[in-house]
Amino acid sequence: MGRPDVTIIGATVGVLAVICCAGLPAIAAVLGGITFAAVLGVTGGLLGLAGLAGAAVLAVRARRRRAVCRTPPPRTRL
Repeated sequence: MGRPDVTIIGATVGVLAVICCAGLPAIAAVLGGITFAAVLGVTGGLLGLAGLAGAAVLAVRARRRRAVCRTPPPRTRL
């Protein structure tokens, strides 16, 4: 067993540097992008659901208002 070659040690250090300095931030960016997309998707869904609920409330109120606003029949004198 001899001394390890300097080229192998240099290549190993270079590979580790690339993995740590480029690979980990890239993985973090991908995971962060997925998380950000999920948050935007959930937020958009909640806003859409709130809009539909608001439209349903307005429709129910308008229907009730039409039912209440009918004029009573005229009274006849006895």
